[in-house]
Amino acid sequence: MKVYILDEGSSSLDQMLLWLSGNPKISAVELYSDCSRFISRVMELPPTLCIIRLGYEGTSGLKTAKIIKNMYPNILIIFTSEERGYALDAYELGANGYLLCPTDKNKFEKCLRLGG
Repeated sequence: MKVYILDEGSSSLDQMLLWLSGNPKISAVELYSDCSRFISRVMELPPTLCIIRLGYEGTSGLKTAKIIKNMYPNILIIFTSEERGYALDAYELGANGYLLCPTDKNKFEKCLRLGG
């Protein structure tokens, strides 16, 4: 499974990267902090899963996810956030998971299993 992460450096990012690196189902992980570069990469070589941080400065993670879902409806998306307020919008976009930060390993791995 190829995973792209859009995150400016949240409290859970390092931990998620560690968990992903220890998962034998993950073949590649790419990290982006810029929405337009993230979208360009998805268009160039679509991943299996996108992990998108919400509460972003500039272009919102929800807007980015909507662009991706319109291009590639089968890409799995897990959102991360420190706020519960985005959850309904995230699921309306077809989220495969929503994790509150800081998250724990069991919840993270459960989202990965459900998503892929």
